[in-house]
Formats: sequence, structure tokens, C-alpha cells
Amino acid sequence: MSVKIELLDYEYGFITGSQINPDNSFNNPSDWEISPNGNEWVVSGGQATKITNTGAGRLKIPMTFVEGERYRIEVFIAGRTSGNFILANHLIGGSNGFNYNTNGGKTYDWIQGSSNLDKLSLYGSSSFDGSIEYASVYPLSNIDWEKSVVGELDVDDHTDFPMALTFQISDFTKITSTSGNYSKTFKIPATKNNNTILKNIFIPNVVQENQVTAKKKCRMTFDGVYSMEGLLQVDEVSGFGAIATHYNCVFFGSNLGWAEPLSKNMLHELEWGFYGEHLKYKSDNIKATWNDVDCNSSTSYLVYPVTSYGDYNPDGTVKTIQLLDSMYEYSGGSASKSGYYGWDSNGESYGTPSPTPDWRPGLWVKNTIEKIFESINYEIKSDFMETDMFKKLIWTLPNFVYNNPDTKEQDFSFVGSFRPNQVSLVAAPATGGNVPGNAAMGFFSTGNFNANEGLGEYNYTGDGRFEVNINDIISNSSSYGLDILLNDALMFNDSASSGTFGTFTVKEFGYYNISLQGIESQLAMGYKGGVAKYYTACQTGINVEVKTAGESHWEIISTGSNSLYPLNSAGNNQASNGTQVTTDFIIIAGIDIKQYLNIGDQLRITFGVKIFTSQGSQNFISDFFLRGTPSSRFNITLETDRVNYGQTYNLQDVIPTDVKQIDFIKGIAHAFNLQIQTDDISRKVFIEPFSSFYKPYKDAIDWTQKLDRTEESNDTWLKSELKRDVVFKYKSDGSDEKVKERGITFFNNIEDEFPFYETLPDTFDRGEVKFENPFFAGTFSSKDQDSVYVPEFVDNAFSGCLWTENANPSSTARPDKGYDFLPRLLYWNRYSPAGLGNVFTNVFQDMLKYVAVQTFKNTTIEYIVPNSDTPVSFAIISNALPQATMANREDILSPNLAYGNITVQNFDIYNQVYDAPVVVKGLYGTYYKKMIESLKRNPRIRTQYISLKISDIVNLDFSKLIYIDGCYWRINKISDFKPNKNESTKVELIEWFELGEFPIDAPQFGGGSMIINSDGSIGSNDNWGL
Repeated sequence: MSVKIELLDYEYGFITGSQINPDNSFNNPSDWEISPNGNEWVVSGGQATKITNTGAGRLKIPMTFVEGERYRIEVFIAGRTSGNFILANHLIGGSNGFNYNTNGGKTYDWIQGSSNLDKLSLYGSSSFDGSIEYASVYPLSNIDWEKSVVGELDVDDHTDFPMALTFQISDFTKITSTSGNYSKTFKIPATKNNNTILKNIFIPNVVQENQVTAKKKCRMTFDGVYSMEGLLQVDEVSGFGAIATHYNCVFFGSNLGWAEPLSKNMLHELEWGFYGEHLKYKSDNIKATWNDVDCNSSTSYLVYPVTSYGDYNPDGTVKTIQLLDSMYEYSGGSASKSGYYGWDSNGESYGTPSPTPDWRPGLWVKNTIEKIFESINYEIKSDFMETDMFKKLIWTLPNFVYNNPDTKEQDFSFVGSFRPNQVSLVAAPATGGNVPGNAAMGFFSTGNFNANEGLGEYNYTGDGRFEVNINDIISNSSSYGLDILLNDALMFNDSASSGTFGTFTVKEFGYYNISLQGIESQLAMGYKGGVAKYYTACQTGINVEVKTAGESHWEIISTGSNSLYPLNSAGNNQASNGTQVTTDFIIIAGIDIKQYLNIGDQLRITFGVKIFTSQGSQNFISDFFLRGTPSSRFNITLETDRVNYGQTYNLQDVIPTDVKQIDFIKGIAHAFNLQIQTDDISRKVFIEPFSSFYKPYKDAIDWTQKLDRTEESNDTWLKSELKRDVVFKYKSDGSDEKVKERGITFFNNIEDEFPFYETLPDTFDRGEVKFENPFFAGTFSSKDQDSVYVPEFVDNAFSGCLWTENANPSSTARPDKGYDFLPRLLYWNRYSPAGLGNVFTNVFQDMLKYVAVQTFKNTTIEYIVPNSDTPVSFAIISNALPQATMANREDILSPNLAYGNITVQNFDIYNQVYDAPVVVKGLYGTYYKKMIESLKRNPRIRTQYISLKISDIVNLDFSKLIYIDGCYWRINKISDFKPNKNESTKVELIEWFELGEFPIDAPQFGGGSMIINSDGSIGSNDNWGL
């Protein structure tokens, strides 16, 4: 048999033909299409500039590409400080091309797929803020042979060539492992041809632009008909002196083709595209996801389920979840009233609680897996992943924190400092007194001000406006009293012609830390015309004020003040005509507050004074100076440790940065005992659970005639990792105290929720073996009473609960929200039963499973009622409950995602009764039991020699059983298949037991039935805190 090995690591470097982008230098704005809204990019002056705060945007221009042809694009990125610039959907399968997040010139080659054949499509993420100075595109039809590692290797001149290929699916004894195909090390001769192809790597000090010893794409062809694709790695070169004699090579194929890149790629690097960017965290967007039945229902990649991460709505109405409307959504009027928290034009508080992130997203598992494999140009084929159950699986982002907090803070914060001796507060100077002149300092006069005995009343600067430039209102930063160190969001309004001059406009919702420090004041001159009177004291104060979006009232949110004790030249505090009092400069107490602000809110600084007298009501005229100090500052800094209500975020920015894509795949594979096969030629990945992976007897392959009966067969009995005690569980989450304590109390010290535990017979070695999910943690699911506003309707639905303390779900005492949980695997259920009738005509029955929501003031309580017959109106904000659980113990149709079995009492919502308890299988019983029961039987491992042909190998399907001499086997491993030798091959077969269906075991830890107590609360006969 002839064997041909071709290396296919092409580098395309020679450009054929002209540059084909009709406006590669961005000189003709009309040539470019900007989407989705037309304002995300500006093409002008020889560059395309991404506009910040407009969301993600595409930049497209008509151009003709040919599918399968190779192209090169050269771009230059300038001014980028955040975000990504991407070649969008041009590769095979519609995948993206380059993904740049640095400045400078870039060159990228690709093979054109079937998408965007009529246009060049470039994409800037929502946070991308750079400019593109050119985007030149060239067709490539010539290969850069100097850089390419390409050619047919000589393989038949060395006695050690015979290649030995090994094929293996999952290691059955290791239960949860997956493997790929590979070869033993084989040798090829160091011929002139091979030396040339491999760039003479045996010669020291040779500079290699293409690392030859890395894994290179290759194709092996047998008899000119059958072929296998994979990766070839040269790991050693040997010889005598300066003369090389041979190269040691290893072939890798199957799963290793995709496993290697996924082991390097981080999960947060996934490109989600338009529907994963510029996501608004507010009521309408959250509620919109509750309409989705599964991952195919809409374009959204996420949903927001009812899940407790700690105390719901801590500053609001007890036993409600917070989901705030804006003032406009609450009361109508002007759409500019977009705030969730603030003060109206009459100075009245909105009455809303401090906004809190009670809702955290869950991402569709199926979408995530597909995105991962699409990113490396692989396609998933799986009947299991097309089931209704799998399409409803979500994985939570249980912390919902930014992974780029510094970037987010910089984008929406203001940092400034006042120059020493320069703080500008404008007011007209008083008349009649000898006022010291100091143009470099802010000046304020009370005018003829009446001070009442023993009282202090503030008199404020004119209209209270803070201005940067006291002398001349011009665009000259050198004359400002305020040095602007950070103003990326353009918060500071320095346009003299605007009605907001001197104020700060908020550009993102959230909590801001506001700090005003290092300002000092002086009574420069105080006097009283006529009869002498006495100043007792005076105070000066600086205020930070806010005007809520769409309102007219300025509300003081914090004040810093000092006390000044005036003296005249004689050393007393008497002031009269011609006798003036003054003080030294005294520091004003600083301001440090945290305040929730809305987009469109305005901030300003105002200055005021109080004058105290001991002699009745007196009129004084006082003039004050303000000035900065070397330590002065004024900062308005957005808190970015977590996503806060109202904000806009990208999925890429809220997925942890320390998780690899392969980790996510391993977590899902572990949960469902997935078996994975790969066809590297078609780039298809086949995924099914072990329980359904193997085809029936009728599809078995008969190898009886292929058995080499001249070779000795050998039988052993499988030795697995099983010990006397076997545990299947989720990963332990040190932050989830509830699951931890329940594990100690109820689950034999196993820190999980309903793990699987079994003690095997004495024939197994003593000890314990744990098979732990490497990615997901277990979730306590219960009837959480912290969202039941009306106590008589106490029987609410199950929901996920992640708590940092061992709280009781039957009470309302909850710890603060946690932000350090592990990801969870949950089942999404849009719970909206039909046939109950309109809730407004039968309140008691239909409100049984409701959730209470505070949408504005403490008196604004609305409801999520699972009843599709009820219209969404009045106090009903949804007739579908967004439910997500690991184990829903009142719904027989909800899958049990715990590893162990549970007891379920199905709730009949129509008759308001619970059915008799039944046992529902967990992940072990559903996906592992058949395999483990086979292991318990110590299956025979038979090693036999089979006369395999290359056609058998190319068409190898591990899911098909093997029939030999009346027995059925599954292939565990094909070892050292030598395609160029006419000899039989060692095959390891595992005895196949057709075990049929198993009875459902009772829960290993009891799993008692629910009971309804006399007060209507939910209890359990085994005190499991249901």
C-alpha cells in the first residue's frame, strides 16, 4: 500500500492583481454603509472613526469576493484605547476573521466563505473607540514558499518508518475522559526533499519565520483513495555531526483538532456579535426574555430567571424583588424623565429604593457550545442537543461583575483637581467696602445680608453655578481653575453658550463615588454700616447638587463646611463703617459620598455662607475668597465592580476571564456523560450521551471474518477507577454556605445538592472515588419566601438560591448578595399554565405561584402570575414566571439536574393539590448508570488481532458495536494500525452487556416528600428546608 503524507501549512504572501477596495483610504463617505443605526461610525478626512456610546457598529462597502479564494486585508488602527475591531463573517461557516485590540498596522489572510460575497464587512464592538486609517484588500493566488511548510514528505526510505496509528474514543475505565486519535512516533528520512520542506531545521542558527516544530496541518492518503486529515509534529531530528539522518514525527487527529485551540481560547473571548453587545439592564429588556421558551425562541442569548443571590430589594419593600421603572414609565409625561432614582421638579424624592441588581442573566448552553465550535470553524452534530430539554438549559453568570472594571470606570468617570489659589465661584462684589483684590481666587459677596441672632442661614452664590474660568470665558485650558485629568465621557460641560455650562452630565447609570477635597475659604472683608455690631462666627460651605434627568430642581446631596471666627485690626469681632473683620484661610471639610445617578442627571458645585450674630437681626456685608490647595480634587467616579441597574453591558465584559472554553465543554460533557467523535475532514463534531451513543444490534459491524485466528487473543477483566464508595457531584463552591451546610447535614458531608452516592460490595477496594464536575457547582432550589409579598398566598414556586449564609427559605432573613459564586447549570421553564381563567376573577387560586415585584415606590407592588389566561395589565407585569432550577420538586416534567435521584410531588395547579411522591432520576441515573453497571460486572476486555483495511479505518464509527463469533463488543482502542503493512492490527474490545432499563432507585439520602403545614407554609418530613 502506498502512503503519502502532505504538509499543508500554507502561507500566502504574493499579491496578484490590484487592491480591490474602492475606498480603502476612506475618502468617500457615501461609499460606506454604516449599521445598524447609521451613527456608529463617521467616515471623514481619510479615516473611519468609531463613535463611542453608540453601540456596536458595522462598516460595509460593496466588493466582490469568490468563495474558497484567498484574500489579504491590511488595516491601520489608531487611537484605540478599548474594544475590538473585527473582520465580520467572511470565513467558512460565517465565522469572523481577525479580532484586533491594539493599535498599528495589521495584515491578515483568509479563505473566503459563503457569507458577504458582495461586500467587505468590518465591525467595531460597542467599546471600540479607535479610527481606521486604511483598509486595503488584495486577492492572493501565489504561495509564499519561503514561509510555507508545504509538500509531500518522503516516507519509504527508513526502516523505522512503519507508521502505527492509534484510535480511541473515551477511556472507558476513566469514565469521564475523552481522547483523540494519534500515532506513535515514526521516522522519516532526512532526504533533500524533506530537508527543504522542513526548512533545514537541523542546521543551527537558522532563522525560521514559520515554526516548523509546531503542529502543522497535514493529510495522509492511502492508495491514492482514502485520506485522513490532522496535525503532524516534528519533535526530534537525529544524525551524525552536521548531517541529519531522520526526523521523528507524531500524527494527531480526531478530537485533538479542536481540543487544542479550545484549551488556549478563553471563554470571555467569544464573539457574540450584535445580539451580545450593548445589552440594556432594565425592566423592559429583562421582561422581554421571559417570552422565550428555549434558545430558539428569539435572537437573545440570555434570559433573566427568578434566582436569589442574597437579600432581595434590601432598601425597598420587604418580600419583593426589585424591577424599577423610570419616572416616565411610572407616571408618563416627558420621556426625558428617564431616571430610576432622584427628585422631581418640586424637590420631592421619587420614593424609589436604592437600585439593586436583583436579576442576573443565564446564557443558553446550546448557543454557547455552538459559538465555541463556530469560533474555530467546526460544526456540531447532535440529536441530544436538539432535544427540548437541552435547548432549555442555561448556565448562569452568578456574579454579574465586569471583567474590565478599569476600562468601564475610565469611560464614564470624571477626575479633576483645582489649581492652588484658583477656584472660581462667580458673584458680584459688594460695594462700600475696601475689598482686597485677588483675581486668581474665587470671589463671593453676600451683599446686604440679614443675619438673625443665634441662627445661621446659608446665602448661596448667584444661581449656584460652578464655573471653571472666572476671568474670561474662552476655550483656553491654561486659564481654567480646574485641571481635567479624566473626562472621556465628556461629563464636564465647558461650552459657554450652553444652558448647562459649568455642570457635569452623567453618561451612564450606576453608583458614583463623588469626592470634593482640598478647598479652603477666607472671610476677606466683613463690615456693617453705621452702629458697630458683632460677628459671632461665620461658616462657609460647599455643596454637591444633582438635578435628576428631565427635572428642574437642584437637590443638595452633600455639604462640606468650616467655621470662621472674624477679627478686626484691634483683635475683636466688632464690625462697623470703616472697621472691617477678616479671617485666615481655613480648609472646608471634604465630601466623600456614594450616590446612584441616572443617565442625563446633572451635577454642580455651589458655595454658601452662614453668618452668626449675638445682637438680634443685623444686616452685614461680607466678601469671601475660595481657593484650591495642592491636595485639592474633584472626582466623579463610576463604581464598576458589578453591573448595576440601568447600565449597558456586553457579554464579553461579564464572563470571567480565567475560564477556558474547553473548561465549559468539559463541564457539560461531565454532566451528561457525553461521547465525542470528530470528522476532521468535514470539520463536524458528533456529540451524544453514552446512554444513547451506541447504536442497536442491527447496526453492528460483523468482524468475524476479519479475525486473525493465527494470533493469540487475550482476555482480561476491566479495572476501573471504582472504589467501595462512589460519588458523583458538582464542584464545591466555597462561597455557597447554604449548599455546604446542607451537604454536611444531609448528604454525608458531600458539599453538593443531592449528589449521587453508592457503597459497592466488598469485592471493590476500600476507599472513595469522586467524579466531580470540573466547571459547574450545585444549586439549592427551594420555595423562597423572600418574594411573597402577600403572606396568605405563601405557596410559591421553586427557584434557585445561592446564599453566602445558611439562610432558611421559609423566613425572610437573607445575607447580603454574594458576588463570588461558581457558574451553575439550570433548567429554564417559562411557567405559564393555561386554563386557569382570568386572575382578576379568581384571585386566590390563580395567585398561588406568584412573585411580587416593586416597580417604583414602596406602594408600587406588581406581580408575576403564571397564568396565560390573565392579560398583562394593571398590577400584572407578566403572566409567565421565569423559572430556573436544578431540581424542581413539584414538577414531574422538569428534568432533575442533580447527580442523585430526588422525590417529586407534582403540583396540580388546577385543583391546588400535590400528587403522591415519585422518584425522578438524576444525572447519574439518566446518563451514567448503564455505564457504571457495566463496569460493576467487570466486563471482559478482549485483545484480538483483526485484519483491518484502510477503508475500515477511514469509515470507523465508534458508536457501532462489533460482532464476532456470536458476541457483541464495543471498540475501546485500535492500536498501532500500520497502513503501509499488510498485517493484522491489535484491537481492544470491551464486552457489551445489553442491560435493558433499570428500576428507578430511591434517593440515596432519603429525599422525603413535601408537606403543607397548617399555616400554609411548606415543610418537609425530613427537614430539608424545602
